[in-house]
Amino acid sequence: MLKLSRFLLALTFVLVVGTFSESAYSEQGKDKDGPKKGLVFKESWKEDLKGIYLATSTGDVLVHTEQWVRFYDVNGKLVWKKDDLNFVTGGGVSREGDLIIYQSSPVPKTGQLTTLDLTVHILNHQGDEVLSKPNPYRYFNTLLSPKGTYIVFGEATAKKIYVYDKNLNPLWERETYLWYIGFDPDERFIFDSVSGMLLNTDGRRVWELPAGQKFLGISSGAEVVLSQPFLTIGSGRNKLYLTNRVSLEQVILDGYCAGVSYDGSLIAYQGLDRKVLVYRTRELFEKEKGRGEANPVWSLDINLAKLLQFSRDAQSLFIYGETSQKYGKAIFIDLNSGKKLWDKEWFSPLLKYVLSEDNRFFLAQTDSRSIEYYCLK
Repeated sequence: MLKLSRFLLALTFVLVVGTFSESAYSEQGKDKDGPKKGLVFKESWKEDLKGIYLATSTGDVLVHTEQWVRFYDVNGKLVWKKDDLNFVTGGGVSREGDLIIYQSSPVPKTGQLTTLDLTVHILNHQGDEVLSKPNPYRYFNTLLSPKGTYIVFGEATAKKIYVYDKNLNPLWERETYLWYIGFDPDERFIFDSVSGMLLNTDGRRVWELPAGQKFLGISSGAEVVLSQPFLTIGSGRNKLYLTNRVSLEQVILDGYCAGVSYDGSLIAYQGLDRKVLVYRTRELFEKEKGRGEANPVWSLDINLAKLLQFSRDAQSLFIYGETSQKYGKAIFIDLNSGKKLWDKEWFSPLLKYVLSEDNRFFLAQTDSRSIEYYCLK
């Protein structure tokens, strides 16, 4: 009888330990899969934020003021920080979160910014500095390509950009403004909206928009391009041009904000009636040639759309805009079912916002010193 009691006690202990271990393993698995849906974390600081950035694949977060830099993982855990800096500018993070860039000055900012000697810092995910070099141009703004292969330096008042590789070796330069430069999702092309040119990564012309147009969106391989008139006054500025660069098909739409899916199969835009519409691009091209009708996949009314972004697999659409009461409003839609997966309103428009490429993570700057970070699915 004593032996049987000991056996049952030992068995109970094994089962309890096994359950605890399974539970612990399950919790670890949840951490590996990322945070739960909803607000992951929010932070406020005493200093004004100067930059917020999101690793669009992994969901890592980079924020900085002029005095410090912070890097968080997808669960909101602080991975590393750099404090006691004098003047931080030109931040960025690659889509995988494996390359981080920022610039700093050895002395505080006083008077003319052009007198500052800036140093460019390249760090890895763990916050280890792998490279630092002086910035000879004293340009305070940088554009990091999606994969972190290329770094573009520029300034608002200087019509000149300098393109470097990730080891800070100079590649080429061009007369244009940094604000009108962008990359296609796969980093094969660079678009320049000042000239309307599509360039390869060597800076050579590949294709060109009609005169006076700027790029709004570009699909993988730059096959489908969205553009609109650059500085047109009057009704012309409300025209959207959807172009297939390969087949040379084009549709002109009346509307404002627009976005194209990664594979170029879908377009979302806000019409003049304030309705956001989603169409299959192939149907629009066929309708233009008189070969059928184009019916919207989905539609929604919103006062003023600011961002229309498809997930990389074109299964969902994220919308950010403003209501008629000037509230900031975000809506996340499953395009297969048409159901609303998530939505939120803020009492004032967001200052800045960044979205991951799968539409899962959303980073918002709600005021000059605060951020909120959400997991949407």
